[in-house]
Amino acid sequence: MKRQLLAMVIMIAASPVFADDKGVVNSGLETMKEEVAAATQAQLVTKEQAEEMGLNRSATYEVFSSISPENLTENVIEKLKESKMPYYSVDVMDPGSQEENYRAEVTEYFGKVE
Repeated sequence: MKRQLLAMVIMIAASPVFADDKGVVNSGLETMKEEVAAATQAQLVTKEQAEEMGLNRSATYEVFSSISPENLTENVIEKLKESKMPYYSVDVMDPGSQEENYRAEVTEYFGKVE
C-alpha cells in the first residue's frame, strides 16, 4: 500500500498537468521523500540543509526506470539500502512530454570532517 501511494505521488510530482499547482507538487515530493526515508537507514536532508550542516557530498547519481514510478521508487530504495552514507537527498525529475523514463537524482553525504 505504501509503495502504491508513493508511486502515485511520483506520478503527480512528475506530471506536467500539475506543473502550475506548486502546492500539490511540493506536497507530493515531500510525501515521496518521507516514504523513501522510512525504508532506509540514512537521514533525508535537503541540499540546503546539507550545506548548512557542513556535510560533504559523497556521490550524486541518477536512478532510472522505464517501467513505472513504482519501479523507480524501488530502485531508489535499493540503492540507498546499499549505501553506507548517513545522509542523502532525493529529487524527482520531470520526465518531459516525450520521454518515458522516470528519473530521480540521489545525492549522498557524510558528516563534517574535523
